[in-house]
Formats: sequence, C-alpha cells, structure tokens
Amino acid sequence: MTEKEVDIIILGGGVAGLWILNALTAEGYSVVLLEKQKLGQGQTICAQGIVHGGFKYVVPGKYRQGTASEVRNMPQRWREHCSGQRKNPDLSGLQINSPSCYFWLSKGRGLRGVFEEAFSTVGIGLLNSPPVDVTDSVPLWLKKSAAKIYAVPEQVIDSSALLQELAKFNLSQIYYFDSVSFIKERDRVRSVSVKEQKTGEEITFSAQAFLLTAGIGNQELVEAMGYPQTVMQIRPLRQLLVSGNGLPELWGHCIDGGKAVASVTTHKNPRTGEKVWNIGGEIAENGYKQDPEVLIREGRALLEKLLSGVDFSQTKWSTFDALRAEEPNDNLLPSGVSIRQIENIFVCFPTKMAMAPVLADQIVLLLEKEHIVKTEHIFERKGELHVAPYPWEDKF
Repeated sequence: MTEKEVDIIILGGGVAGLWILNALTAEGYSVVLLEKQKLGQGQTICAQGIVHGGFKYVVPGKYRQGTASEVRNMPQRWREHCSGQRKNPDLSGLQINSPSCYFWLSKGRGLRGVFEEAFSTVGIGLLNSPPVDVTDSVPLWLKKSAAKIYAVPEQVIDSSALLQELAKFNLSQIYYFDSVSFIKERDRVRSVSVKEQKTGEEITFSAQAFLLTAGIGNQELVEAMGYPQTVMQIRPLRQLLVSGNGLPELWGHCIDGGKAVASVTTHKNPRTGEKVWNIGGEIAENGYKQDPEVLIREGRALLEKLLSGVDFSQTKWSTFDALRAEEPNDNLLPSGVSIRQIENIFVCFPTKMAMAPVLADQIVLLLEKEHIVKTEHIFERKGELHVAPYPWEDKF
C-alpha cells in the first residue's frame, strides 16, 4: 500500500476533469486525476465537437435565451486557447476539423421569413457573431439541398485530439484505476483508495478537496462517499451514423419545421480510414425511443430528404447510444455549468463541452474561497496516455 498526500483529487478524465487539471496545476495546486476507464470514455469521446456560440439556441422552436447567453463567448475563448494566446491549457496543437458550421433550411417548408425574423429580433442580439448568408457560395450538393444557408464561426474540434492535448501536459498526474473506496473523517471525505489498473498497486490519496467530473459516474461516486442524494439527471441519445468515402465533408445543423432536426459532423474512422457522419440533434433525441433498425430506416429517409444533393447509395448505416449527465433540471437542458458542493466534495457538470473553460474558471474561484492550502509536490512518474476509442470504430 502506497500513501500520497495532495491538495486536490479529480475523479473523472473527460474534457471537464482534464481542463480543470490544467487550470489548477497552473494555479500551484498539487493535483491528481483518477480515471476508472480511459480518458473521455462516455460523453467526451461521443461529442460531435461543435464549440457552440448560441446560434442553435435562437433557432425558432429551440429558443433558449439562458443557454444562448451562457455560450455566446465560447467560440472566441476556444480560439484563444487553440491559437496559443491563452495558456493552461495551450491547445495550439489541437486539430480543428472546421472553423465554422453551416445552418441550412430544408426546402419546401416556407419558413424562410420566420427563420430570418427570429434572428433579426431577440435571438440575434444574444450572439457575438451574427450568421452570414452563404447560400450562393456553398458547394453545389448543399445548394441543391437547401432553401437558405448560413455560416456561423462555431469551430468544430476532434474529441480524441482534444483529450490528447489536454492530457499531455500533466500525464504524471493521471492515474487509471480498477476499484475505488473512500475514507471519511467527521462527515468529510479524507482520502480515496484505488487499485492501479496496470500494476495492481493499491494507492491511498489524501486531499483537502475532491472534484467529481465523471459525468454519468458522478451519482455512483457521491453515493460511494456516503451522501445519499440525487445530483444529476440523464438525457439519453441514440446517434445515427453514416459511413462512406463518397460522403462530402459537412459540419452543421439542418433546420426543418422550425427545429434543428439533424446536427451533422464529419469524422474519420481510424480503423477503416473511411469518413463517418455522426448525426445528432432532434433525430438523436427522439431516436433513443426507437429500435436501431427503425431509426436507421427512418433516419435515412429523412437525411435523403434534408440533403437531397448527397448520394447515399454507397453508404453504410449504424447507431450508438450516448447518455448526457447534467444537473437536475426537470429533464430539460440546464442553461449553464453546474457545481454542487457537499462538504469538501464538488460535483461538476459543464453541461456542454464548449463550457468546460467556464467550469474550470468557477472551480478556481471556489477553491480560493475554500482556502485550500497549496503544497509543493513533484510527480516523478512517467504517466501514460489512454484515450477511449470513438464509438463508431467497431460499427463498420
């Protein structure tokens, strides 16, 4: 049994935990991050990678002022990290899949006037970067599919590359474990004992504060710590997948019937080298209630209508399930990040991947108020990088 004393322990190695690890290390805290599986397993690796700036949330039928206001600064914040202007983390080595997203109106709904009116009134005032009409300059296959097309500067990043960039600066502080247990003193968690995955070594870490960033695992961790209370809601998705090298590269949202019915991002399957479309939006929200075969059949029919300029004849189709863990909010999307404090435990949800920097900022401020004593700790171990596979790697 090895015993180690640190200032702060982070449980969960997705985008939230890794971003916080970078921020707190830069602030001079002694921090370790504990991950039960692989980095990003669960929500982060499944993410489409769109750094939302609020445009999606002012679409007629999906209007959410709170959400739009919270995320409006995120594309610029991420651009500053990706350019190296901001550090901790420095993401200048991060792969950017696309610098912007399209929003296109499907043909035949007669909603162009309604759509434009919404953006010219209350909704557009919430956006830092107004949409640009690019209908006349997009590729022909998209022009054939749409009545109207906008571009917004909401960049799209690769989730696996993001995890690698966030982890590489502090690998010596990341531990992968098989089992975990907690020790409390006077109703506060004092230490956590883990069995290290690779070596089987049992390690006990003591700390002043514990940050839970494990997504869907947060509830289990809170209960394991002896606090029987509900800290999250789960909103399930069944994402639609399309694979084929004949697919065009596309990042954006299709607006149909006043709603963002399909959000499409383009990726590469590292196993086969083929292009993969990861399709979310309303189709995925409703798809969880359908059998995969039904979703594929109905989803294909819908995509062939929404993207009539695309040839789907040589494509393969599949699905995967994803769970969104968030603070309880009557099963609706919360408007911003969430941090719930239980004694010296902080239960964290970024709500959207794009909001991870804001969550880290708030954690830094909260810990300052908690008067956590900073201690020097030199991590001499090498550390290893283990990133979760994409959910589509074994689907085709």
